[in-house]
Parts: sequence; structure tokens; C-alpha cells
Amino acid sequence: MAQCRVALLGKDGAISCGARLALAHLWGSGAQRINQAVHSMHYQQVTFFRPAEVERERTSIPAGLYNRCRLLLRRSPPDCVFVPVRSMQFQAVITEEEIIFVDSQGYAVQDGHGGRLILLAWAMRAAERPRSLVEPVPIDLVFYRRDLRDTQRRLMSELPNALDRAEEKLRESVCEPSRLKVLPFRADSMPFR
Repeated sequence: MAQCRVALLGKDGAISCGARLALAHLWGSGAQRINQAVHSMHYQQVTFFRPAEVERERTSIPAGLYNRCRLLLRRSPPDCVFVPVRSMQFQAVITEEEIIFVDSQGYAVQDGHGGRLILLAWAMRAAERPRSLVEPVPIDLVFYRRDLRDTQRRLMSELPNALDRAEEKLRESVCEPSRLKVLPFRADSMPFR
């Protein structure tokens, strides 16, 4: 699991999320120590490509799954968290606005940038968030390929196990921060159809 500062680049331009300084639980208390850690951080750029949407549907995810993702995001400075779903060779990237899923084998290069292709996303609908901690959470399920229904069902069962491992790893160590970059991906560059 890597920590990151987020810079999402979509078709409509850049959306930037500032870094949270939730470092006290990682490096102990004391403002001077936290400030030294912030100033000495090195961010690695991680790039993801967002192909054109193939399908979007309104659905919901269990409250427990949503709450665990939010809690892990809050405990992982600064604004996103990478969660390997090893059993599927996928990676989930949890941000404030969405959870994207990329295949570890889906690499592409476009305009001098290399990165992983986003295959699936759970877009959070902030206006419709539940009032209770136990109500299902509405999302927009966004597909970037047609053949991912089975993958979505499997992610619903495999992501909780991956979150268990990510939470354990967060308790054990501090990872090097990363920076996330999501770019639009032209259909003529698609390695698959």
C-alpha cells in the first residue's frame, strides 16, 4: 500500500485534492516532528488512464464495505490509498470521490505517459450518502470494458480481504508517499476492445 497526493486529470481538466497532514498517528505527536516529516516527504507519481465509459449504472455497496474504505482513507495520509487485491491481480485506489480498479497487467502508453488502465470505478454520490452507518451506500458503477460483470461480483467478495491486509500493513509500517494521476485515454489507443 502506498500513500499519495492526488491529482486527477479527466476529460474536463484537472481536479486537485490537497494533502491532509494526518501524520501524528504515524510519527508520534509534536508539531516540530510532524513538520519535519512533511517537508522531507518524497512523492512518487503514479499514473492511471481513464478510457471512455462503456456503461454506468446506479447501485449500492454494503455500508460496512464503504465505512472500511473511508476509515482506511482517513488513516492514510494524504488523499488516497492503494489496496492490492492480490487474489485477482487487481489494485483498488480509494479516493474521496471514487474507488478505481486497475488490472496489474493492463499497462498503456499515450503521449509519452505510461500508466495502468482503469477498468472499473465506484463513483460516490455525495448528495445521496445515507444518514445511517448501516444503510447501503449509493454509487455509480462505471464500466470501462464490457466484460466486467463477473469481475465486479468478485471484487465485492475479495475487496474486504484486501482491506484486512491493507489495515494490518498500515498498523505495521509507514510507506513512501505516492502521487496519483488519471488521464483520459483515446479509444484508438486501446489495447483491447
